[in-house]
Amino acid sequence: MNEHLDDTGALLEAGIMQFNQRKIQALEIFTQHSGLRPPDWAVAAGFYPTRASFSYLLRLHRMGLLRRRRDWRGRIIYQLSPHGARWLLKRRRAQYPPSKSSRLTLPQT
Repeated sequence: MNEHLDDTGALLEAGIMQFNQRKIQALEIFTQHSGLRPPDWAVAAGFYPTRASFSYLLRLHRMGLLRRRRDWRGRIIYQLSPHGARWLLKRRRAQYPPSKSSRLTLPQT
């Protein structure tokens, strides 16, 4: 394997996402917006081609990470589901494990 591909920074610069990174990015965007249409999400996420966002968000909906509804015009709107919020929180905690100094210790008696 090429040495430059082993470096995570080089992978991100090349536009290659590692396992679950796109999913984390997608859910992070939904934490900042109450509801988004697939084309709007695609622009915010830099997800191209934009039409592929419909199938990707549908996949996240089927996983239970997003809620899907229609607006008054009949357009599809996605929102972060409670399960998706828990999934994202779990990944954030795994990414930044608590430091030893932040743990509470009980005094020895």
